[in-house]
Formats: sequence, C-alpha cells, structure tokens
Amino acid sequence: MKRAYHRTNIEKVAEGKFQRFCFLNYESRVGDQNPYKGCWEITQRTTRETPFDAFKQSPCPIPVDAVEMTAIVSKGGSKFLVLVGQYRPPLDAVALEFPAGLIDKGESVTTAALRELKEETGYTAFEEDVVSTSKPMCYEPGMTDSCGSMVHINVDGDREDNISPKQTLDDCEDIEIILLPFDNKKEALKNALGYVTQKEQDGHRVVIDAKLYTFLSAFSLY
Repeated sequence: MKRAYHRTNIEKVAEGKFQRFCFLNYESRVGDQNPYKGCWEITQRTTRETPFDAFKQSPCPIPVDAVEMTAIVSKGGSKFLVLVGQYRPPLDAVALEFPAGLIDKGESVTTAALRELKEETGYTAFEEDVVSTSKPMCYEPGMTDSCGSMVHINVDGDREDNISPKQTLDDCEDIEIILLPFDNKKEALKNALGYVTQKEQDGHRVVIDAKLYTFLSAFSLY
C-alpha cells in the first residue's frame, strides 16, 4: 500500500549556542486514507551552514553536522583502534567512543576528520591515509535531524610525529586516549568491555557508544 509523508512547517522554541529545540508539523498518508497530521519535538545543531528556513517543508536537507573516525594505528608491527573516553555531562558518565567532532564552516568531511583526529588524539594523518567516508548516518532519528559521516583512516604510528602524540583540546574537553588492540578483531569487544570494567572498579561510570558497540560486536561474531 502506498505511503506518503511530508513536512509542513518547523518552529523554533528555544535556541542555545550549539542546539535549538523545535516543533515540526508533518502529514502522513497510507493509501487513500485521510492524512494524519502530527507534531514532533526535535533538536537541531546550530553550527550547520544550511539556513533554518530550508527545513520548513519537504524535501528537507539531510545535513552532515559531524564526523566520527575509525582510525587504525599501525605501531611496532601491531594494529590498534583509536578510541576516546570522555565525560559527557548529559549522561553524567564517561562515554567510550570513536574520536569525533563537529564540522566547521567551510570544511569538507575529510578535512574535519583529520583535524579532529589531531586535536582529540594527537595523531597526524593525511588525505591519502583516508580509506573511505560514509554517506550521512543518523544518530537518534526520533529526537534529532543531526547526521554524521564515518571516516576510516589508516595512521602510521611509527612515523616520528606520531610516536608521542600530543592532544590540543578545548578548555571544556578532558579526553583519555585508548589504543584498543586490533590484531585479533574477535577479541576487540572483550577488550573494550574490559576497559569499562576497569574504569568501574576505579569508581567511574562508563557507557559505550552504540555505534562503537555495534562495530566491535560485528567483529566478535564473524
């Protein structure tokens, strides 16, 4: 049976430095039934370049606001997946995640990924080290229209400038770098859960990012 959906309006309710809260109106129709008219609560990033009015009616843009990196470091003949642990105020817990960050105005996905990798982890990579970039991926589609792109990067950990990487963090950032052994990919999830257990024993609460858990779980199963 044919289904049709379209947006009819979006209205700002409140706006901060990085996010805005909105009500959006939409209609959905199944077959020849009368359309359902609904209202939804969503959040949006304010850092995107796309003007707000572009989201008022269908077809709306699908903006890529952020990048996340699956960065594999080759070091001393072994491979490691670069992860970060950082305190996330909304969770009041440390989140174990891929390195990630927002795309600055005028940046490409690749440029943003290389910059954020350097800032958060200290590791330097170049465009030729970028293996792939994904299409837009949604995070919490029931809550926000924010999307990101996953960028896979191979990092030469034996290169001189990567032997002792130094982070360049913002004042509000406190990020721990975790090099997760990745030679035996089937053990990667077990090793990540071991990190969580160790942090909990040290008195911290830790939550694993869902994308990271899914990524590692796939390797553990096959």
